[in-house]
Amino acid sequence: YCTFHAHCGVVGRSRKLFVVGSIEELGNWHPNYGIPLMPSTDLQWSAKVIIKKNHFPFEFKFIAGEPGSVVWETYGNRVARSEERR
Repeated sequence: YCTFHAHCGVVGRSRKLFVVGSIEELGNWHPNYGIPLMPSTDLQWSAKVIIKKNHFPFEFKFIAGEPGSVVWETYGNRVARSEERR
């Protein structure tokens, strides 16, 4: 599993937060196929996604809104790298 965490107070409960990225599991950058993050306490959002080992590294961003009307994270793409456990 790959766990995504976001600390985001500007989204609010009326909108949704998604993660999209450069791989199939994250919708190949298409907002309609992004993975929804679930809100919890203290403005924390998270989602667990099964990602194939050979898909690392990959790029991703968080987006807020609803399909058809989203706001993209303004910073550069984030990069996820595999952690080898021994």
